[in-house]
Amino acid sequence: MRELQNTQQALKVTNKNLGQKNEELNSFNRKLHEANLLKEEYIGNFIDLSSRYISKLQEFRKSVYNKIAAKQFDDLMKITSSAKVKDEDIQELYTNFDRAFLSIYPSFVSCFNQLLKKEEQIELKRGELLNTELRVFALIRLGITDSSKIAHFLRCSLQTVYNYRSKIRKKSVDTNADMEELIKKIGIPEGA
Repeated sequence: MRELQNTQQALKVTNKNLGQKNEELNSFNRKLHEANLLKEEYIGNFIDLSSRYISKLQEFRKSVYNKIAAKQFDDLMKITSSAKVKDEDIQELYTNFDRAFLSIYPSFVSCFNQLLKKEEQIELKRGELLNTELRVFALIRLGITDSSKIAHFLRCSLQTVYNYRSKIRKKSVDTNADMEELIKKIGIPEGA
């Protein structure tokens, strides 16, 4: 009887542990499912954006062709040299990037600011999701650490990217810490 009681007690403990492991597994599966849904959403957004840009490019090509055919060279010069369209497209790209990034890492700005001295923390302007400085580090968070790639994406000089990186290291709470490694860990649960 004593052996049976011991076995039943051990079985209860094992069942309790198994229940906890099942809970953990279910939680992990829910998180994995949410991550997959998020990936699917952003793949859909990427395809939609790509399709819209291809349509814009086709419309532009058609317009240029029509201007050439009609020998409207002055009009052609105006539309090809206009910075307005380029600036609008770039701003749309940054807005889409900011929204996508912040939906994946909603606490990025506050976590980033925690790495900086209190008086050096970044305050965004009203209506601003990210500014250029934060975009540099958002790209680093995503694993894009090559300064030339960052500069290309942000349409700025390589020196500007170096300056942002250097400036943030100096503003850091711990100037000896590898700031970029800390930034890469934003949004990762502790112990993961």
